[in-house]
Amino acid sequence: QALALYGVDREEVTKIGLLGRAKPSTSLIAAHLPYYEPWGHIKYDPEKAKQLLKDSGITDFHFKIIVHTADPNLYKEALVIQQQWKKIGVTTDVQQVDLGTMVGLGFARKVPITVWQWLSTRSDPIQDYNWLRSDSVTNRSWLQINVPEFDQKMTDASSTFDEGERKKLLNEAYKAIVDDAKWTNISYVHSYRSMKKNVMNFKNHRDINGRMKDVWLA
Repeated sequence: QALALYGVDREEVTKIGLLGRAKPSTSLIAAHLPYYEPWGHIKYDPEKAKQLLKDSGITDFHFKIIVHTADPNLYKEALVIQQQWKKIGVTTDVQQVDLGTMVGLGFARKVPITVWQWLSTRSDPIQDYNWLRSDSVTNRSWLQINVPEFDQKMTDASSTFDEGERKKLLNEAYKAIVDDAKWTNISYVHSYRSMKKNVMNFKNHRDINGRMKDVWLA
């Protein structure tokens, strides 16, 4: 929690690491989607982070941050986070590897900390959330998250057709993951597209698959 919830200044990461081409975010879900929840209790608080580290009883905090080279922004973000964590007494080494090596290290469970780009762009995020379940292959191989409350809330959410209850359960499920602090969101990267003037009714979205049915050429 010291590192993930209170030790990261998302505004600074967005401004410096991503040159302002993103918005700070604490949610896995894009802000314009119906299941979005801002998670206001996550905020940059270096003094609280320091206190949590002190309360842990551990005096030597040193980690390695590994990022892949396929996205150069990840390295820049990692460097900003490295400096932020240094202010709360945590030192890190930032290492770049190619994507293939990164995947291999991930499945071998040799990636202690990483910065990754992933955001749920589905109207209903349950499929993306399933990746975080303790019984999913991706989770067991990479994230190693094991939060029984999350698993149960996901099961309950998958069993109801009531949209209000479904949203409530999914938000409760994700909050359990957030508080577990093995996973945290930092920013939502802007998506830019250009097209000819005769392309009508196109709505920009990070994932345009299946979103072209209402587009026409004038």
